[in-house]
Amino acid sequence: MSGNSLHKDQGGRISIFFVFGAVAFIFLIALIYNTASQSIRKIQMQGAADAAAIAGGAHAASELNEIADNNNMMSEILTAMIVIRSMLQTVEAMKGEINVAAGVAAIFGQVEVAAPLYELGRAFDLAATIIGVIDSAVSDPSNGAGWEAMKSLDDNNVSIKTTFPAWAEEETRNFAKNNGADRGLYGVLIPRESPALDLVPFLPVARGRELELLDRAEATYLKPLQPIPGPLLLVFLFVQPSNPGLIYLSAVKYNTSNLRGNKITSAISKLAGVISNVPGLETTEPLDWPDEPPKPMLLTDQPSLDPAAAMDANESAADLSKVRKHLQYLAVATGKMSRGSRVGGEKFLNVAPYQSLAYAQADVYNPTRWSLFEQNWRVKLAPAVTLNEKFNQVTGIMGLNGASQFVNGRSFVNNH
Repeated sequence: MSGNSLHKDQGGRISIFFVFGAVAFIFLIALIYNTASQSIRKIQMQGAADAAAIAGGAHAASELNEIADNNNMMSEILTAMIVIRSMLQTVEAMKGEINVAAGVAAIFGQVEVAAPLYELGRAFDLAATIIGVIDSAVSDPSNGAGWEAMKSLDDNNVSIKTTFPAWAEEETRNFAKNNGADRGLYGVLIPRESPALDLVPFLPVARGRELELLDRAEATYLKPLQPIPGPLLLVFLFVQPSNPGLIYLSAVKYNTSNLRGNKITSAISKLAGVISNVPGLETTEPLDWPDEPPKPMLLTDQPSLDPAAAMDANESAADLSKVRKHLQYLAVATGKMSRGSRVGGEKFLNVAPYQSLAYAQADVYNPTRWSLFEQNWRVKLAPAVTLNEKFNQVTGIMGLNGASQFVNGRSFVNNH
C-alpha cells in the first residue's frame, strides 16, 4: 500500500467524531430527562398544594352550608310553632264568639237558636283541646319539642365551629398526601386572618340574636300569612269580627309581635288573660321565647375563640371585606426531592435536594348572598396573595425586615 493511500484513508476520524457526538447526545438526553423529572415533580407538588387548598376550602364551605341549613330549620320550626299557636287562638276566639252568641240567644228565650250554637261551641271546644295538646307538646317553654329541636340545632352549630380547625387541617393533610406530598405534615392550611394568632383556620361566625330567626321566618315562610298591614287588619277585624281568616291572620301578627317584645301586644295579652277567666272564653297566651332562647350562627367580622359566644349586632352589620379575609386560606404542601438526578446520580445534584414546597390559595364565597341563611357556599382557587402577608408577619416578628423586602420584590404569587 502506498503512502498516498494511507494519507487519504479517514475512516478512523469518523469513528472519533461519532464517539464524541454520541457522548454529547447522551448528556443531552440525560439533561432533558433530569429536567423533565424535576419539572414533573414540581407539577405534582403544585397539584398537591391545589388539592390541599381546595380540600380545606371545601370543608369550610360545607360547614357554612350546614350551618345555613340548621339556621333555616330553626326558622321553619319557629314558623310551625307560630302557625300552631295561631290556629289554637283562632279556634278559641271562634268558640268564645259562638258561646257568647248562644248565651245572648238563651237570655232572650231563643232556645231553638241557642241549642245548635251550644253544640257548635262544644265542637270548637274539642278542636281547641286537640290543637292545645299539640301546641303544648311543641311550644311548652320548659320541654316543648320545638324548642328542644331548635336548641339541638343551635348546639350543632356550636359544635361545627368548635371542630372546624382540626377537621380542616385533617382534610388538607390527607388531600396533599394523596396527591404527592410526602414530607413533614404533607399539607398545612393557613388562614389570611384568624383570631387564633392568625395561624389556625377559623370560621368567622358567632351566635346572633334570636330575632333574626323571626326575621327569616317573616321574610320567607310567614310571608303568605301577612298580606294585610297590621293597622288595616285591625280595621277589617272590627268590621268582620267573626271572620276566621281575619282572626287567624291577626293571631299570626299577635304572636310575632309578642316575640319581638311589642308593648302593645303585651298589654293586649294581659287583657286577654283577664277575659280568659270567664268560662267558655278561655284564650291561650301569645308565643314567647323561653328563658334561654335558641340562637342562629351568623357571619361576623370579629369572631371569638369561644364557640358559644353571642353577638348583639345583626348579621347585616358585619363588614364583608373583613369576613372575606377570614375565608381565604393558604395551603402549603411539602414533599421529598431526590438528592441526585435520575441519570448521573449525585454527579448532577438537584438545586433543591431536600424538599419541594408548593402553595395555593382557596377562597370561600357565596355567589347568592353573603349570609348564613343562604345555603350556597362554594370554593375556588385564587392568586396566593396571602403568602406575602404571612411571610411579612413571620419575618417582622423575627426582625428580618430585609428578608421581607427581598421576597416582596419577587413574584411570590401563583396565578390560577
